[in-house]
Amino acid sequence: MLDIDPMLLLISAVVFLMLLTILNKILFKPLSYHMQIRDEEIQSQLKILKNNDQKVELIKKEANDMLFEAKMKSKSIRDVAIEKANKKANKLISSAKADENSRYEVFLSTLEVQMQKLHYSLKDERDNYLKQINQKVTSI
Repeated sequence: MLDIDPMLLLISAVVFLMLLTILNKILFKPLSYHMQIRDEEIQSQLKILKNNDQKVELIKKEANDMLFEAKMKSKSIRDVAIEKANKKANKLISSAKADENSRYEVFLSTLEVQMQKLHYSLKDERDNYLKQINQKVTSI
């Protein structure tokens, strides 16, 4: 049957343990060290990314606040400008109405004077026509 040589078994075990020790020092420890460094770098990058996300959200909020404030300022400026324009337009309209009313009053007064002149003129002509008619009638 199979013979198991204890010395060979012992030497194989020692060689295996020495191989594990050498591999541990040469391969596994540096590999695990680099993997640990890589994990730490990834964690730090994730922290930086989260921090950047927070900064981005803060900047977005500030930008939205600035936009809102700018919109409110522009609305107030526009309202003031509209109010000034309305006041100016109302002044111009009232001035134009006053001017038009004064011209209308002048027109009415000149019209009244012309109507009186016409009335007197027609009265005079009527009197002249009546005289002429009376003369014609008396001459017949």
